[in-house]
Amino acid sequence: MWRQGDVLIIEATLDKRLAKAAPNKVLVYGEATGHSHRVQGDADVLDTPTGKIIEARAPFRVVHEEHATIEIPEGAYRVIRQREYDEEQIRYVAD
Repeated sequence: MWRQGDVLIIEATLDKRLAKAAPNKVLVYGEATGHSHRVQGDADVLDTPTGKIIEARAPFRVVHEEHATIEIPEGAYRVIRQREYDEEQIRYVAD
């Protein structure tokens, strides 16, 4: 399991049904800064009805302008965005 800011990446079983390539290998766009968490290397980022998945054929990196780069081994991964709760709503954390 790997974390970079408000993004958690966990190993997963790859299910590519209804999957479409995500533009620019972006995992999450930052709402506050305009920066993005994105994949570099021999890996595809796919949008699915249940969220984003990463299919990596070799070790890859996740980069962001405000966070340290993380390196992840080849494999299949699910991307989860951190959420927060206040008295009124549950929302994604703004990065």
